[in-house]
Amino acid sequence: MRKAEKAVLGMEGGTYLSGFAMPHDRLDDLRRRGYHIVSGAVDVGLFRSAAVEDVRKFKSSLAEESGDEEEAVEGGKESDDDDDEKYWSE
Repeated sequence: MRKAEKAVLGMEGGTYLSGFAMPHDRLDDLRRRGYHIVSGAVDVGLFRSAAVEDVRKFKSSLAEESGDEEEAVEGGKESDDDDDEKYWSE
């Protein structure tokens, strides 16, 4: 991670280093490492919700093309959501 941070900061053209602060990250440490923008845990939930909705819409559009919209959306939703909830609740 530190190598990636240094690579971003070493680029020309006014690049900014940004990311999500995790519970173990100290904000003063992130600032020393060169972060310009840091989002908190609430933002992670908002981004997650938006990403899940985008995936749902994408799957639905694929199902519409194949004619299996109800099966693809409803059939895949339970297991995908269960696995997804386990991941994001950690």
